[in-house]
Amino acid sequence: MARCMGPSRALLAALVVILAAPAAGDYTVVGGRVVYEARTRLSSWQGENTALEGAIRLDPTDSRLSGQICVALDRWQSGNFLRDLHTRRMFDVGRYPKACFYPRRMLPTADGASLAGVLHIRDVEREIQIRGLLTRLEGRMVFEGRFETRVSDWNMRAPTLAGVRVEDEVQVWVRVELRPSG
Repeated sequence: MARCMGPSRALLAALVVILAAPAAGDYTVVGGRVVYEARTRLSSWQGENTALEGAIRLDPTDSRLSGQICVALDRWQSGNFLRDLHTRRMFDVGRYPKACFYPRRMLPTADGASLAGVLHIRDVEREIQIRGLLTRLEGRMVFEGRFETRVSDWNMRAPTLAGVRVEDEVQVWVRVELRPSG
């Protein structure tokens, strides 16, 4: 069900995005993390990856972005060695060591920002939108957002753990910290 937002709250959200909007130019990824939540019919867990790298460029005329933000697929940590091994096998990290997001546009939304672009995992590219919030923090730009995806969207099969198949749908949270290049 869609949530109605009063005019003053919508205006405040728009102002947050506008005031936090990055200036034109080049930015380098200096930190962040990607967290997934996966489930079986018996349990759920999260895996985290802090091996992000990349750079983006913002064109101020129309909020267009270019560049890439990549994550090393062999660096997932869920706290369970066997589960992490299954994750690395699922991604086939020997052939596909990274997943990369190619941002195309940052758009204000009623309650934050939407980062639109192309996500490349293995040999598949898909347009995605990551809804979240852009903030300034001690000389850095920080984007925090979330999206849903399916393992099968990327021509992969969810692993089976202890005889129980992992569900196809996965929740993903992203935090990317950027600093002006140069």
